[in-house]
Amino acid sequence: MSGLIYRLLIGAGQTTLGYKEAFKRCQSGWKVLDVGTGDGFALLRNKDIILEKNLSIVCVEPDAQAAKLLELEIAKEGLENQVKVRVEYLSHASQSEYNCCLCITTLVVFPTTEERRDCVDMCLSHVKPAGKVILHQTLYGGLNNIFLLSRYLTSFTAYYLYRPLYLNDLKSIFSGRLWVMESIHWLAPFMLFTVSK
Repeated sequence: MSGLIYRLLIGAGQTTLGYKEAFKRCQSGWKVLDVGTGDGFALLRNKDIILEKNLSIVCVEPDAQAAKLLELEIAKEGLENQVKVRVEYLSHASQSEYNCCLCITTLVVFPTTEERRDCVDMCLSHVKPAGKVILHQTLYGGLNNIFLLSRYLTSFTAYYLYRPLYLNDLKSIFSGRLWVMESIHWLAPFMLFTVSK
């Protein structure tokens, strides 16, 4: 039940939009690594842009049950040639083979700022020189704090939400990296971060 509520409140809106905006920033034919895809609900809602841009996507998902559901949904959508699944945790890469790495609403799963920085570094280790890491997260701080109430209500009623990402975390997470931040929704604090290698 909580998964359904999460889909309706977050996945169908915020997360789907995050993927759409990230894919818009990918070039045709790119090889893309997606970190923490879950069951793929939001990813696969962007089937048209995946096909239009001829993207080759590898999904890294540590939860075996979610990865199995993801594989079933990929087959249902006929995307077996475009989207592959690996059941594993993100780690530092020995070889940089991707044009882009996506981290859509995954950064907050890491509880500390140091672990979030390490996540960004691990993502960067997977991309080729001049590659990009695109992160989509809800950002709090200043006026955006008014959205914290709805976030906590959602956390108690529908889905466990991790420690929020605050404006003052950004300096530590992206320190020494070239990064930009864009607002992608006029009504809520949904931000897209692009970090260059």
